[in-house]
Amino acid sequence: MKKFATLFLFALTFSLQAQITYKASDGPKPGIKVESVDLDDISGFDLQDFIQPGGNQQWDISGPDGEDYTTAYISVNDLPFKNLFPGSNMASVPVPNDDSSYTIMEAGSAGLYIHGLYSPGMPIVFNNKMTLVKYPLQYGDSFQNDITANFDAGGFPAQVNYMTNSTAEGWGTMKTNEGSFACLKLKTIQLVEISILGVPFGSQTNTTHSWLTSGKAEPIAGLSFVEFEDNTGIIQDTSITYLKDQEIVSTRDELAADSGLRIAPNPASSYAVVQLSEGSYREAEYSLIDAHGKSVRTGHSQHGQPIRIELEGLPAGNYLVLINLDNERSLFDILNKL
Repeated sequence: MKKFATLFLFALTFSLQAQITYKASDGPKPGIKVESVDLDDISGFDLQDFIQPGGNQQWDISGPDGEDYTTAYISVNDLPFKNLFPGSNMASVPVPNDDSSYTIMEAGSAGLYIHGLYSPGMPIVFNNKMTLVKYPLQYGDSFQNDITANFDAGGFPAQVNYMTNSTAEGWGTMKTNEGSFACLKLKTIQLVEISILGVPFGSQTNTTHSWLTSGKAEPIAGLSFVEFEDNTGIIQDTSITYLKDQEIVSTRDELAADSGLRIAPNPASSYAVVQLSEGSYREAEYSLIDAHGKSVRTGHSQHGQPIRIELEGLPAGNYLVLINLDNERSLFDILNKL
Protein backbone atom coordinates (compact mmCIF):
# COMPACT_ATOMS: atom_id res chain seq x y z
CA MET A 1 0.00 0.00 0.00
CA LYS A 2 2.88 2.34 0.81
CA LYS A 3 4.47 1.58 -2.57
CA PHE A 4 1.20 2.38 -4.36
CA ALA A 5 0.88 5.65 -2.46
CA THR A 6 4.45 6.57 -3.39
CA LEU A 7 3.85 5.84 -7.08
CA PHE A 8 0.58 7.77 -7.02
CA LEU A 9 2.29 10.77 -5.42
CA PHE A 10 5.09 10.61 -8.02
CA ALA A 11 2.60 10.49 -10.88
CA LEU A 12 0.61 13.39 -9.43
CA THR A 13 3.76 15.46 -8.95
CA PHE A 14 4.93 14.77 -12.50
CA SER A 15 1.50 15.71 -13.85
CA LEU A 16 1.49 19.02 -11.99
CA GLN A 17 5.01 19.87 -13.13
CA ALA A 18 4.14 19.20 -16.77
CA GLN A 19 1.46 21.89 -16.80
CA ILE A 20 3.10 25.25 -17.42
CA THR A 21 1.80 28.71 -16.59
CA TYR A 22 2.41 31.31 -19.29
CA LYS A 23 3.32 34.60 -17.59
CA ALA A 24 3.88 38.24 -18.50
CA SER A 25 7.64 37.66 -18.24
CA ASP A 26 7.36 35.10 -21.07
CA GLY A 27 5.44 37.29 -23.51
CA PRO A 28 6.75 39.73 -26.15
CA LYS A 29 8.27 43.08 -25.20
CA PRO A 30 9.93 45.92 -27.15
CA GLY A 31 13.40 44.84 -28.24
CA ILE A 32 12.56 41.20 -29.05
CA LYS A 33 12.92 39.85 -32.58
CA VAL A 34 11.72 36.37 -33.53
CA GLU A 35 12.32 34.22 -36.59
CA SER A 36 9.61 31.73 -37.54
CA VAL A 37 9.08 29.12 -40.25
CA ASP A 38 5.92 28.59 -42.29
CA LEU A 39 5.92 24.95 -43.42
CA ASP A 40 5.77 24.47 -47.18
CA ASP A 41 4.03 21.09 -47.11
CA ILE A 42 1.64 19.96 -44.36
CA SER A 43 0.06 17.10 -46.31
CA GLY A 44 1.87 14.50 -44.19
CA PHE A 45 0.22 15.60 -40.94
CA ASP A 46 -3.03 14.27 -39.51
CA LEU A 47 -4.42 17.60 -38.33
CA GLN A 48 -6.90 15.85 -36.03
CA ASP A 49 -3.92 14.93 -33.84
CA PHE A 50 -3.31 18.62 -33.12
CA ILE A 51 -6.80 19.93 -32.42
CA GLN A 52 -7.95 17.62 -29.63
CA PRO A 53 -8.35 19.19 -26.17
CA GLY A 54 -7.00 17.63 -22.98
CA GLY A 55 -3.85 17.19 -20.95
CA ASN A 56 -0.62 15.21 -21.10
CA GLN A 57 -0.55 15.19 -24.92
CA GLN A 58 2.35 14.67 -27.34
CA TRP A 59 2.52 16.72 -30.55
CA ASP A 60 5.17 16.53 -33.28
CA ILE A 61 5.61 18.83 -36.31
CA SER A 62 9.33 18.16 -36.79
CA GLY A 63 10.72 17.16 -40.18
CA PRO A 64 9.39 19.41 -42.97
CA ASP A 65 11.08 22.69 -43.79
CA GLY A 66 9.56 25.93 -44.96
CA GLU A 67 9.93 29.65 -45.55
CA ASP A 68 11.47 31.83 -42.84
CA TYR A 69 9.95 35.14 -41.78
CA THR A 70 10.88 37.59 -39.04
CA THR A 71 8.79 39.68 -36.65
CA ALA A 72 10.10 42.45 -34.40
CA TYR A 73 8.53 44.04 -31.35
CA ILE A 74 9.41 47.72 -31.02
CA SER A 75 8.47 50.63 -28.79
CA VAL A 76 5.79 52.99 -30.12
CA ASN A 77 7.61 56.04 -28.71
CA ASP A 78 9.23 56.96 -32.05
CA LEU A 79 6.17 56.28 -34.21
CA PRO A 80 4.56 59.52 -35.42
CA PHE A 81 1.04 58.11 -35.14
CA LYS A 82 1.34 56.74 -31.57
CA ASN A 83 -1.22 59.25 -30.24
CA LEU A 84 -3.88 57.57 -32.36
CA PHE A 85 -3.58 54.54 -30.08
CA PRO A 86 -3.62 55.74 -26.45
CA GLY A 87 -2.48 53.14 -23.96
CA SER A 88 -0.28 51.28 -26.44
CA ASN A 89 3.41 50.77 -25.70
CA MET A 90 4.56 48.36 -28.40
CA ALA A 91 4.19 47.56 -32.07
CA SER A 92 4.64 44.31 -33.94
CA VAL A 93 6.23 44.69 -37.39
CA PRO A 94 7.47 42.31 -40.09
CA VAL A 95 11.18 42.66 -40.89
CA PRO A 96 11.78 44.11 -43.39
CA ASN A 97 8.55 46.10 -43.14
CA ASP A 98 7.99 46.47 -46.87
CA ASP A 99 4.48 47.95 -46.66
CA SER A 100 5.04 49.98 -43.46
CA SER A 101 2.29 48.10 -41.62
CA TYR A 102 2.14 47.87 -37.84
CA THR A 103 0.07 45.98 -35.31
CA ILE A 104 -0.24 48.39 -32.38
CA MET A 105 -0.09 46.57 -29.05
CA GLU A 106 0.12 46.84 -25.29
CA ALA A 107 2.29 44.54 -23.19
CA GLY A 108 1.03 44.66 -19.60
CA SER A 109 1.18 42.63 -16.42
CA ALA A 110 -2.37 41.36 -16.91
CA GLY A 111 -2.20 40.51 -20.60
CA LEU A 112 -1.07 41.14 -24.17
CA TYR A 113 -3.44 43.36 -26.14
CA ILE A 114 -3.98 44.85 -29.63
CA HIS A 115 -5.15 48.48 -29.86
CA GLY A 116 -5.42 48.56 -33.64
CA LEU A 117 -3.67 48.33 -36.99
CA TYR A 118 -1.75 50.96 -38.92
CA SER A 119 -0.73 51.34 -42.54
CA PRO A 120 -0.12 54.69 -44.25
CA GLY A 121 -3.40 56.48 -44.85
CA MET A 122 -5.54 53.82 -43.18
CA PRO A 123 -5.24 53.59 -39.38
CA ILE A 124 -7.73 51.17 -37.80
CA VAL A 125 -8.29 52.07 -34.14
CA PHE A 126 -10.24 49.55 -32.04
CA ASN A 127 -13.00 50.86 -29.76
CA ASN A 128 -11.51 48.68 -27.02
CA LYS A 129 -8.26 46.79 -26.71
CA MET A 130 -8.35 43.17 -27.85
CA THR A 131 -6.90 40.55 -25.50
CA LEU A 132 -4.49 38.18 -27.25
CA VAL A 133 -3.27 36.44 -24.09
CA LYS A 134 -4.21 36.96 -20.46
CA TYR A 135 -1.52 36.68 -17.77
CA PRO A 136 -1.02 34.39 -16.02
CA LEU A 137 -2.54 31.83 -18.40
CA GLN A 138 -3.22 28.32 -17.12
CA TYR A 139 -4.93 25.20 -18.40
CA GLY A 140 -8.69 25.72 -18.40
CA ASP A 141 -8.61 29.53 -18.55
CA SER A 142 -10.72 31.34 -21.15
CA PHE A 143 -11.45 34.91 -22.29
CA GLN A 144 -13.55 36.68 -24.91
CA ASN A 145 -13.41 39.83 -27.05
CA ASP A 146 -16.01 41.82 -28.95
CA ILE A 147 -14.22 44.67 -30.76
CA THR A 148 -15.38 47.24 -33.35
CA ALA A 149 -13.37 49.70 -35.43
CA ASN A 150 -14.53 52.38 -37.85
CA PHE A 151 -12.08 53.45 -40.54
CA ASP A 152 -11.72 55.13 -43.92
CA ALA A 153 -11.46 52.64 -46.80
CA GLY A 154 -10.27 54.80 -49.67
CA GLY A 155 -12.77 57.60 -48.97
CA PHE A 156 -15.63 55.31 -47.96
CA PRO A 157 -16.72 54.80 -44.34
CA ALA A 158 -16.05 51.21 -43.27
CA GLN A 159 -16.39 49.11 -40.15
CA VAL A 160 -14.76 45.89 -38.98
CA ASN A 161 -16.07 43.72 -36.13
CA TYR A 162 -14.01 41.10 -34.30
CA MET A 163 -15.68 38.46 -32.13
CA THR A 164 -13.14 36.23 -30.41
CA ASN A 165 -13.24 33.34 -27.96
CA SER A 166 -10.03 31.83 -26.54
CA THR A 167 -9.51 28.80 -24.27
CA ALA A 168 -6.37 27.20 -22.88
CA GLU A 169 -7.70 23.75 -23.71
CA GLY A 170 -4.64 21.51 -23.64
CA TRP A 171 -1.16 20.89 -22.29
CA GLY A 172 1.68 18.52 -23.08
CA THR A 173 4.89 18.41 -25.14
CA MET A 174 5.39 19.84 -28.62
CA LYS A 175 8.33 18.67 -30.77
CA THR A 176 9.62 20.94 -33.55
CA ASN A 177 12.88 21.06 -35.48
CA GLU A 178 14.25 23.17 -32.63
CA GLY A 179 13.57 20.63 -29.86
CA SER A 180 10.82 19.47 -27.49
CA PHE A 181 8.96 21.95 -25.29
CA ALA A 182 6.46 21.72 -22.43
CA CYS A 183 3.46 23.65 -23.79
CA LEU A 184 0.09 25.11 -23.00
CA LYS A 185 -2.25 24.93 -26.03
CA LEU A 186 -4.46 27.98 -26.59
CA LYS A 187 -7.36 27.64 -29.04
CA THR A 188 -8.78 30.86 -30.47
CA ILE A 189 -11.83 31.19 -32.73
CA GLN A 190 -12.29 34.62 -34.28
CA LEU A 191 -15.05 35.88 -36.58
CA VAL A 192 -14.18 39.04 -38.55
CA GLU A 193 -16.93 40.93 -40.40
CA ILE A 194 -16.28 43.91 -42.69
CA SER A 195 -18.83 46.36 -44.06
CA ILE A 196 -18.40 49.39 -46.35
CA LEU A 197 -21.08 52.10 -46.45
CA GLY A 198 -23.08 49.81 -44.18
CA VAL A 199 -23.11 47.04 -46.78
CA PRO A 200 -21.53 43.68 -45.77
CA PHE A 201 -18.32 43.20 -47.72
CA GLY A 202 -17.15 39.83 -46.43
CA SER A 203 -16.41 37.73 -43.39
CA GLN A 204 -13.48 35.65 -42.22
CA THR A 205 -13.30 32.90 -39.61
CA ASN A 206 -9.90 32.23 -38.08
CA THR A 207 -9.35 29.16 -35.90
CA THR A 208 -5.87 28.97 -34.42
CA HIS A 209 -4.15 26.52 -32.09
CA SER A 210 -1.10 28.08 -30.43
CA TRP A 211 1.43 26.17 -28.34
CA LEU A 212 2.88 28.51 -25.71
CA THR A 213 6.04 27.68 -23.78
CA SER A 214 7.98 29.40 -21.01
CA GLY A 215 10.55 31.99 -22.08
CA LYS A 216 9.31 32.36 -25.68
CA ALA A 217 7.64 35.58 -26.83
CA GLU A 218 5.65 33.85 -29.56
CA PRO A 219 4.08 30.38 -29.71
CA ILE A 220 6.62 27.63 -30.28
CA ALA A 221 4.17 26.26 -32.85
CA GLY A 222 0.90 27.29 -34.46
CA LEU A 223 -1.84 25.69 -36.56
CA SER A 224 -4.20 28.04 -38.37
CA PHE A 225 -7.43 27.44 -40.30
CA VAL A 226 -8.72 30.46 -42.24
CA GLU A 227 -11.97 30.71 -44.17
CA PHE A 228 -12.90 33.88 -46.04
CA GLU A 229 -16.34 34.32 -47.58
CA ASP A 230 -17.78 37.05 -49.81
CA ASN A 231 -20.24 37.22 -52.70
CA THR A 232 -17.76 35.44 -54.98
CA GLY A 233 -17.43 32.33 -52.84
CA ILE A 234 -15.33 30.81 -50.05
CA ILE A 235 -11.54 30.66 -49.81
CA GLN A 236 -9.89 28.33 -47.30
CA ASP A 237 -6.29 28.13 -46.13
CA THR A 238 -4.46 26.00 -43.55
CA SER A 239 -0.93 26.58 -42.28
CA ILE A 240 1.53 25.31 -39.67
CA THR A 241 4.34 27.44 -38.28
CA TYR A 242 7.05 27.02 -35.67
CA LEU A 243 9.42 29.34 -33.82
CA LYS A 244 13.00 29.03 -35.05
CA ASP A 245 14.91 31.71 -33.15
CA GLN A 246 14.45 34.54 -30.67
CA GLU A 247 16.89 37.35 -29.95
CA ILE A 248 17.18 40.71 -28.25
CA VAL A 249 17.92 43.74 -30.44
CA SER A 250 19.40 46.73 -28.66
CA THR A 251 17.82 49.59 -30.63
CA ARG A 252 15.17 50.25 -33.23
CA ASP A 253 17.92 51.51 -35.54
CA GLU A 254 18.99 47.92 -36.13
CA LEU A 255 15.50 47.12 -37.40
CA ALA A 256 15.29 50.22 -39.56
CA ALA A 257 18.62 49.29 -41.14
CA ASP A 258 16.90 46.34 -42.82
CA SER A 259 14.84 48.75 -44.93
CA GLY A 260 17.73 49.77 -47.19
CA LEU A 261 16.99 53.45 -46.54
CA ARG A 262 19.21 56.05 -44.84
CA ILE A 263 18.16 59.57 -43.72
CA ALA A 264 20.56 62.38 -42.82
CA PRO A 265 20.53 64.51 -40.87
CA ASN A 266 18.16 62.84 -38.45
CA PRO A 267 16.92 64.67 -36.40
CA ALA A 268 16.60 67.45 -38.98
CA SER A 269 15.35 71.05 -38.96
CA SER A 270 15.04 72.51 -42.46
CA TYR A 271 15.57 69.52 -44.76
CA ALA A 272 16.64 65.87 -44.85
CA VAL A 273 18.28 63.80 -47.56
CA VAL A 274 17.29 60.18 -48.19
CA GLN A 275 19.83 57.74 -49.63
CA LEU A 276 18.65 54.37 -50.97
CA SER A 277 20.79 51.26 -50.88
CA GLU A 278 18.34 49.32 -53.05
CA GLY A 279 19.87 47.96 -56.24
CA SER A 280 17.60 48.18 -59.26
CA TYR A 281 14.79 50.71 -59.65
CA ARG A 282 13.82 53.38 -62.18
CA GLU A 283 12.01 55.88 -60.00
CA ALA A 284 11.48 56.42 -56.28
CA GLU A 285 8.48 58.31 -54.92
CA TYR A 286 8.36 59.50 -51.33
CA SER A 287 5.61 60.52 -48.95
CA LEU A 288 6.11 62.16 -45.55
CA ILE A 289 3.33 61.09 -43.17
CA ASP A 290 2.46 62.96 -39.98
CA ALA A 291 1.06 61.84 -36.63
CA HIS A 292 -2.50 61.84 -38.00
CA GLY A 293 -1.62 59.42 -40.79
CA LYS A 294 -1.80 62.15 -43.47
CA SER A 295 0.73 62.76 -46.22
CA VAL A 296 2.20 66.27 -45.81
CA ARG A 297 5.06 66.14 -48.36
CA THR A 298 5.51 64.18 -51.58
CA GLY A 299 8.15 64.00 -54.28
CA HIS A 300 10.23 61.69 -56.44
CA SER A 301 13.71 61.07 -57.81
CA GLN A 302 15.33 59.09 -60.60
CA HIS A 303 17.51 56.04 -60.06
CA GLY A 304 20.67 56.78 -58.16
CA GLN A 305 19.68 60.27 -57.10
CA PRO A 306 19.21 61.17 -53.41
CA ILE A 307 15.82 62.44 -52.29
CA ARG A 308 15.67 65.84 -50.61
CA ILE A 309 12.71 66.40 -48.29
CA GLU A 310 11.95 70.01 -47.38
CA LEU A 311 10.78 70.38 -43.77
CA GLU A 312 10.27 74.14 -43.48
CA GLY A 313 6.83 75.01 -42.12
CA LEU A 314 6.19 71.60 -40.59
CA PRO A 315 5.68 71.27 -36.81
CA ALA A 316 8.31 69.45 -34.75
CA GLY A 317 7.77 65.76 -34.13
CA ASN A 318 8.23 62.34 -35.67
CA TYR A 319 7.27 61.60 -39.27
CA LEU A 320 7.07 58.37 -41.24
CA VAL A 321 9.08 58.45 -44.47
CA LEU A 322 7.56 56.06 -47.00
CA ILE A 323 9.46 55.32 -50.24
CA ASN A 324 7.80 53.52 -53.18
CA LEU A 325 10.16 51.99 -55.73
CA ASP A 326 8.61 51.67 -59.20
CA ASN A 327 5.18 51.39 -57.49
CA GLU A 328 6.06 47.82 -56.52
CA ARG A 329 7.99 47.89 -53.26
CA SER A 330 7.92 50.19 -50.24
CA LEU A 331 10.62 51.11 -47.74
CA PHE A 332 10.26 53.12 -44.56
CA ASP A 333 12.04 54.88 -41.74
CA ILE A 334 11.26 57.45 -39.04
CA LEU A 335 12.38 61.08 -39.37
CA ASN A 336 12.46 63.43 -36.39
CA LYS A 337 11.72 67.10 -37.19
CA LEU A 338 13.31 69.54 -34.75
